[in-house]
Amino acid sequence: MRRGGALLALATALLAAGCGTGGISKSGDADKGKTLFLAKCSGCHTLADAGSHGNQGPNLDDAFAYSRRQGFKQVTIEQVVRDQIELSVVAVS
Repeated sequence: MRRGGALLALATALLAAGCGTGGISKSGDADKGKTLFLAKCSGCHTLADAGSHGNQGPNLDDAFAYSRRQGFKQVTIEQVVRDQIELSVVAVS
């Protein structure tokens, strides 16, 4: 439950601060995203849609369950994930 609260706090802080490196995402390529996820993320993260079963990072199927129960819209969750990916790419570079 603490993780859900932390994710909610992070999402709220990011949205309130207007954070993000590329503005609001208006579109995406799900096939390209899945390919990139499988290549770069699936070793650590579980995500049913990608068929991955990583066990080091958070289970991404569960990561936003609390936020969804609180009424966050899917588009908000997608934007938070996009921003987290952008931040991860910058941190690794």
